[in-house]
Amino acid sequence: MSWLGFGQKDDEYGSMRLPELPSLPEKRALPELPSLPSTQMANQLNNEMVKSAVADSSGEMVEDRGDYFSTMQPLAPQVIQRAKPNELVFVRIDKFQEAQKDFNDVKKKVKEIESLLREVKAINQKEDAQVSEWVRDLDKVKSLLIEIDSRVFNQL
Repeated sequence: MSWLGFGQKDDEYGSMRLPELPSLPEKRALPELPSLPSTQMANQLNNEMVKSAVADSSGEMVEDRGDYFSTMQPLAPQVIQRAKPNELVFVRIDKFQEAQKDFNDVKKKVKEIESLLREVKAINQKEDAQVSEWVRDLDKVKSLLIEIDSRVFNQL
Protein backbone atom coordinates (compact mmCIF):
# COMPACT_ATOMS: atom_id res chain seq x y z
CA MET A 1 0.00 0.00 0.00
CA SER A 2 1.26 3.43 -0.89
CA TRP A 3 1.31 6.49 1.37
CA LEU A 4 0.35 8.74 -1.49
CA GLY A 5 -3.06 7.47 -2.34
CA PHE A 6 -4.08 4.82 0.17
CA GLY A 7 -3.90 1.82 -2.06
CA GLN A 8 -3.22 3.58 -5.34
CA LYS A 9 -0.02 3.05 -7.19
CA ASP A 10 2.91 5.47 -6.94
CA ASP A 11 3.09 6.03 -10.69
CA GLU A 12 -0.43 7.54 -10.75
CA TYR A 13 0.89 10.52 -8.76
CA GLY A 14 4.31 10.74 -10.32
CA SER A 15 3.40 13.86 -12.28
CA MET A 16 2.07 15.64 -9.15
CA ARG A 17 5.40 16.28 -7.45
CA LEU A 18 5.97 19.54 -5.61
CA PRO A 19 8.11 22.15 -7.37
CA GLU A 20 11.57 22.92 -6.06
CA LEU A 21 11.65 25.69 -3.45
CA PRO A 22 13.80 28.75 -4.10
CA SER A 23 16.99 28.97 -2.08
CA LEU A 24 17.12 31.24 0.95
CA PRO A 25 19.16 34.45 0.74
CA GLU A 26 22.45 34.52 2.58
CA LYS A 27 22.37 35.75 6.14
CA ARG A 28 23.64 39.26 6.58
CA ALA A 29 25.65 40.18 9.60
CA LEU A 30 23.74 42.40 12.01
CA PRO A 31 25.37 45.60 13.21
CA GLU A 32 26.62 45.52 16.76
CA LEU A 33 24.46 47.13 19.40
CA PRO A 34 25.79 50.24 21.11
CA SER A 35 27.15 49.65 24.57
CA LEU A 36 27.76 51.83 27.56
CA PRO A 37 31.32 52.45 28.67
CA SER A 38 32.51 49.95 31.23
CA THR A 39 32.33 51.99 34.43
CA GLN A 40 30.85 51.28 37.80
CA MET A 41 28.00 53.72 37.18
CA ALA A 42 27.24 52.17 33.77
CA ASN A 43 27.21 48.68 35.27
CA GLN A 44 24.92 49.84 38.07
CA LEU A 45 22.63 51.54 35.55
CA ASN A 46 22.54 48.41 33.42
CA ASN A 47 21.65 46.29 36.46
CA GLU A 48 18.86 48.73 37.43
CA MET A 49 17.50 48.69 33.87
CA VAL A 50 17.39 44.90 33.87
CA LYS A 51 15.74 44.85 37.30
CA SER A 52 13.14 47.40 36.26
CA ALA A 53 12.40 45.48 33.07
CA VAL A 54 11.84 42.28 35.03
CA ALA A 55 10.22 43.53 38.22
CA ASP A 56 6.72 44.89 38.65
CA SER A 57 6.82 48.35 40.20
CA SER A 58 3.66 47.81 42.26
CA GLY A 59 5.42 45.61 44.84
CA GLU A 60 2.61 43.07 44.73
CA MET A 61 3.17 39.40 45.38
CA VAL A 62 3.73 37.40 42.22
CA GLU A 63 3.54 33.65 41.96
CA ASP A 64 6.41 32.17 40.00
CA ARG A 65 5.13 29.11 38.16
CA GLY A 66 8.57 28.06 36.98
CA ASP A 67 10.61 25.08 38.09
CA TYR A 68 12.75 27.06 40.52
CA PHE A 69 10.19 28.50 42.91
CA SER A 70 6.69 27.43 43.79
CA THR A 71 5.88 29.89 46.58
CA MET A 72 4.68 33.47 46.57
CA GLN A 73 7.57 35.92 46.70
CA PRO A 74 7.52 39.70 47.11
CA LEU A 75 8.98 41.62 44.23
CA ALA A 76 12.04 43.72 44.89
CA PRO A 77 11.15 47.40 45.26
CA GLN A 78 12.63 49.67 42.62
CA VAL A 79 15.26 52.09 43.77
CA ILE A 80 14.61 55.65 42.67
CA GLN A 81 17.75 57.69 42.38
CA ARG A 82 17.83 61.41 41.77
CA ALA A 83 19.95 62.54 38.86
CA LYS A 84 22.66 65.07 39.47
CA PRO A 85 22.36 68.32 37.49
CA ASN A 86 24.76 67.44 34.62
CA GLU A 87 24.29 63.69 34.66
CA LEU A 88 22.74 61.68 31.83
CA VAL A 89 19.40 60.04 32.60
CA PHE A 90 18.29 56.98 30.67
CA VAL A 91 14.56 56.28 30.43
CA ARG A 92 12.90 53.45 28.57
CA ILE A 93 11.08 54.87 25.55
CA ASP A 94 7.88 52.92 26.24
CA LYS A 95 7.80 54.16 29.85
CA PHE A 96 8.43 57.74 28.67
CA GLN A 97 5.68 57.53 26.05
CA GLU A 98 3.28 56.03 28.60
CA ALA A 99 4.08 58.83 31.06
CA GLN A 100 3.64 61.42 28.31
CA LYS A 101 0.25 59.94 27.37
CA ASP A 102 -0.84 59.92 31.02
CA PHE A 103 0.32 63.52 31.44
CA ASN A 104 -1.66 64.62 28.38
CA ASP A 105 -4.72 62.76 29.70
CA VAL A 106 -4.41 64.59 33.02
CA LYS A 107 -4.10 67.94 31.22
CA LYS A 108 -7.29 67.17 29.24
CA LYS A 109 -9.13 66.22 32.44
CA VAL A 110 -8.01 69.45 34.15
CA LYS A 111 -9.30 71.51 31.20
CA GLU A 112 -12.57 69.60 31.31
CA ILE A 113 -12.90 70.22 35.05
CA GLU A 114 -12.19 73.94 34.56
CA SER A 115 -14.89 74.11 31.90
CA LEU A 116 -17.39 72.33 34.15
CA LEU A 117 -16.55 74.62 37.06
CA ARG A 118 -17.14 77.69 34.88
CA GLU A 119 -20.54 76.28 33.91
CA VAL A 120 -21.40 75.54 37.55
CA LYS A 121 -20.33 79.06 38.55
CA ALA A 122 -22.53 80.58 35.82
CA ILE A 123 -25.48 78.43 36.92
CA ASN A 124 -24.92 79.44 40.55
CA GLN A 125 -24.89 83.14 39.57
CA LYS A 126 -28.18 82.69 37.69
CA GLU A 127 -29.67 80.87 40.69
CA ASP A 128 -28.50 83.62 43.06
CA ALA A 129 -30.06 86.28 40.81
CA GLN A 130 -33.32 84.31 40.66
CA VAL A 131 -33.40 83.80 44.44
CA SER A 132 -32.73 87.48 45.11
CA GLU A 133 -35.57 88.37 42.72
CA TRP A 134 -37.87 85.99 44.59
CA VAL A 135 -36.82 87.58 47.89
CA ARG A 136 -37.70 91.05 46.52
CA ASP A 137 -41.06 89.76 45.26
CA LEU A 138 -41.78 88.13 48.62
CA ASP A 139 -40.91 91.38 50.42
CA LYS A 140 -43.35 93.25 48.15
CA VAL A 141 -46.08 90.71 48.91
CA LYS A 142 -45.39 91.00 52.65
CA SER A 143 -45.54 94.78 52.54
CA LEU A 144 -48.85 94.62 50.62
CA LEU A 145 -50.26 92.17 53.17
CA ILE A 146 -49.19 94.43 56.03
CA GLU A 147 -50.82 97.44 54.30
CA ILE A 148 -54.05 95.51 53.66
CA ASP A 149 -54.09 94.26 57.24
CA SER A 150 -53.59 97.74 58.65
CA ARG A 151 -56.23 99.38 56.41
CA VAL A 152 -58.97 96.79 56.44
CA PHE A 153 -58.70 94.58 59.50
CA ASN A 154 -57.39 97.13 62.04
CA GLN A 155 -60.42 99.38 61.50
CA LEU A 156 -62.89 96.75 62.67
